Amino acid sequence: MRTNLLTYLLQVWRRRKNFIALSIGFLLIYTAFRSIQALQSSINAAGRLGVVAMACVHGTMAIVCPLLAPTVSAGRPPPKWTVVLAAVLYVGWMTANLWPHPFTLLPASLVAGVAQCIGWAALIAFMRSLQRDEVSPSHTSGTSNFGEGLIGPPSLRRGGW
Repeated sequence: MRTNLLTYLLQVWRRRKNFIALSIGFLLIYTAFRSIQALQSSINAAGRLGVVAMACVHGTMAIVCPLLAPTVSAGRPPPKWTVVLAAVLYVGWMTANLWPHPFTLLPASLVAGVAQCIGWAALIAFMRSLQRDEVSPSHTSGTSNFGEGLIGPPSLRRGGW
């Protein structure tokens, strides 16, 4: 009985730790991305490079998302590593903004559009996996709220919503 409780508590801790780490990571990456995005048109005003770069980011995301998002959100490749890959690709785009030239910024903007697509799709897949881990076998046929159990005690989960 004691080992079952300890195992359960360790599983809950792992899920909460993953949730908190993912939330903080996305907060930091997207804060940096949105800050640079807001400054693009004023910092890279020569030849409207900033506007063109942002058009490349969002245009690539709009084209690539219908193709990649279903695969990524289904869990192939693994969501944790896809989030890491998206973060690395974002850092590449942020680094390219240090040398704003069309030959550095435009290709990096295309890659950032792909990163935006796979990052959000992996976030959804990872949250789904956390939710699937949280739902007990007796609760699988019923409805379940997404954040159920990530914060509250198990006794609230058993009652259903």
